[in-house]
Amino acid sequence: EFDFGGEIRSVQDGYQTRSTFEQCGDGIYREELSVSRSGEVDQRSFEKLAGSSCAIGRRPFGLCEDKQTLSRTCIGAFLAQAAHLEAASVYAFEKLVRELAAFGAPRSLIDAAIDAIEDELAHARDVARLARAYGARTVLPEVAPSTLRSKLEVALDNVSEGCVRETFGAAVATYQAECASDPRVRAVMRKIAEDETQHARFSWELQAWLASQLSESEAELVAAAKTRAMQQLGQALVSGLDPADEKALGFPSCEAATSLFNGLCQTLWSGPSDGVEELSA
Repeated sequence: EFDFGGEIRSVQDGYQTRSTFEQCGDGIYREELSVSRSGEVDQRSFEKLAGSSCAIGRRPFGLCEDKQTLSRTCIGAFLAQAAHLEAASVYAFEKLVRELAAFGAPRSLIDAAIDAIEDELAHARDVARLARAYGARTVLPEVAPSTLRSKLEVALDNVSEGCVRETFGAAVATYQAECASDPRVRAVMRKIAEDETQHARFSWELQAWLASQLSESEAELVAAAKTRAMQQLGQALVSGLDPADEKALGFPSCEAATSLFNGLCQTLWSGPSDGVEELSA
């Protein structure tokens, strides 16, 4: 029996369904389907309602959209998307290791990026296991090849994906580790929260080093990119999950997510600080 996570209505020639769900890291969608009594499925409508508050891992440049997730439940689909993004983060950190080596970056930064690769591999395996427990099939990410970036390009990406998204993701994971009603989720999120906090710290340390390599005009571009990333995240704090799934995952409600977001705005994201001291507090 399939859980559509929405409404199912019987009509003369079959059924009509309407579901609202989140594609983790992409957005919140509403889909309406018609299902005939002979089993034929027709998509009546599909619309994006909002952005995604799911900030899991670094999204690599060239990440292809995942259109293959199959799940018997909405929570399974959510977890499958999360596992997909965790696996995609491996590509992001692998490329970052090569770029940092080319830049002649401090060995401590390169080693931290290498450690993050192992962390993300473990996260992808653990979250994929949770997704399967909720009836979902996960798929490996596809990432288009791309050339190594300049220091400015890395700084623009790192401030958005690391200093903003990964930092918020670490806060959300910490919340889930305490609040998830499913003990399997709590166990997985405890380890992810610990690792993602270290990844967030790495992001701020990397940003501080990159800032020393950039011109004043380039630094202004990076500051503007951070502001844009904050604005985009602030407009996407609705999980798209129903209350039961939200409780099982410990995913923060809109009110709780807003509180986490505002707290980061007032501390880590409040000014030109490199953020490392606040993250350690």
